[in-house]
Amino acid sequence: MARLDGPRPGSAARSTETRWVTVEFTGNSMSGLPWEFAPQQKSVRVHPGEVAEVYYQARNTAAETITGQAVRASHPGSAATHLRRLNASVSASSH
Repeated sequence: MARLDGPRPGSAARSTETRWVTVEFTGNSMSGLPWEFAPQQKSVRVHPGEVAEVYYQARNTAAETITGQAVRASHPGSAATHLRRLNASVSASSH
């Protein structure tokens, strides 16, 4: 999940109810890693401050179990201050 931060309560910032932000998602894995990793939706359009759920699908194409860690990256880097990962969970299934 990602959360886009809006103005703080009581601030003089303009209303976020009429503003929209489109957040685009990609999925990359380290070169040579036998994984398929991709977002289930390429983008989400939200009002600043609105919480949106975004799902990724990961598949291990190797014959053995591999443990990894997801790292969030935002581009441009200044966008990172407006995004917050609220929760990340993994649901495993056999391949």
